[in-house]
Order: sequence, then structure tokens, then C-alpha cells
Amino acid sequence: MNHVINRISIATIMILSFYSHFSKAANLEIIGLRVGGLGCPSEKTQIAMAPDKSSASIIFDQFVSTVPQTVTGPKSSPNIHQLACNLFLDVAIPAGFKIDSLDVQFDIRGNAILDKGVLGGFRSFIMSANGGLIQRANRGPVLIEELVNQNILTDRIFDFTLSKNKSMPVASNCSRGQQNTISFHIQNHLVTQITRGYENQNATGTMTVDSSDIKGGMILRATTSRCR
Repeated sequence: MNHVINRISIATIMILSFYSHFSKAANLEIIGLRVGGLGCPSEKTQIAMAPDKSSASIIFDQFVSTVPQTVTGPKSSPNIHQLACNLFLDVAIPAGFKIDSLDVQFDIRGNAILDKGVLGGFRSFIMSANGGLIQRANRGPVLIEELVNQNILTDRIFDFTLSKNKSMPVASNCSRGQQNTISFHIQNHLVTQITRGYENQNATGTMTVDSSDIKGGMILRATTSRCR
């Protein structure tokens, strides 16, 4: 299947929100948000923080994975193209409160053009959580994982939506005496891959994540409680 793809600038917006459940007085704030990686390089990514610092919008130029890709080094393969988008989120916890759990809600939209024999996937997980209130936690649970073309039997062109809710315990210590900070590292992966046996059949694939719809994106919610 031959495709003609117009290389236009794709404005992709990920709405990143942080809310506090059960304790409105906690007033959790995003005090720092950084991005990095081939999927969302900082120099090509815009961050817009809400006035109350409870949410932020992350706007990418492109978040697109395409195979075959141009080989840039001896360890690179033209048959797999994986992009990572790292989000580094610092959240302020007011004195007298603690975080009990973190809930993540995804509503990711996208488009795939995948020839027979080409896989496409999106995965997101918490790499780490650390700060003065918790012990450093490495490589948290996979938040969402979806192979959008698993049977690899036919050519496919389609839009997709990945929606999922995931909860993970945090069990932080109480923030006493002053405001404290917890830092989260969330990593998103977008990948296309030409599978074995199809490398010499001129197979191609493109997968785009696009959350430009205001309803799309990723929402973080914290369950908080007062210190006893």
C-alpha cells in the first residue's frame, strides 16, 4: 500500500491537570513542569500553566513515529522507531496534608497508517516519584499500553482513542511546618515497528498522537487527607 502523506505541522496538545480529591483545603499546586525527549523536545514544546496552577497544557509541534526511519547510528534500525516524551512534574503539598494515592486518567487520540506487518503502539508509565515526603519509587506501574495493530494481517488506516483510568498508592508522609514538594517523572512512548519477515516488502507505517481536542490528554488526581 502506497501512501502520500502531507508533512504539515501538527499542533498536539496534552492537557495535564492535577486535582485534589476529598480535601479542597489542600490546594495542591503544580510548581514545576519540564519536558524532554525525542517525542517532545523542550525547544519545540510550549507549556501553558493555568493561573491557579492546578493544570497545564503541553503543546507539541509533532508526536509522530514513522517506519522505515532514517538510520542515525550503528545501533539504529530502520525497522523500529520509538519516541519518548518525558514529563517532570513538581507538586507542592501544603503543611498539614499528605497524599494517599495518585489517579491517572488518559484520553489519548491519534491516527495510524500501518501496512501489513507493521505494529504501532503507545505506552505510558511513571518512571519515579520522589521528594522529602516519600521514599524514592522507581519504575512505577504501566499506566496505559495499547498495541493498535496486533494481528498484522492487513493494511490499516484508522483513528484511535485510548481511554483508561489507573490508580497507584503514594502513601506520603505528612507535610509539617512548611510546604513540601513531590516530584513525578512520567514517560510516554510512541512506537512503530516493521516486524520480522516484512522488512523487504516495502512496508511502511506512521502513528500520530494528537490530543488537540480539549477533552483529550492526561489528568492527574491526588487523594489527599489531613495529617493526624
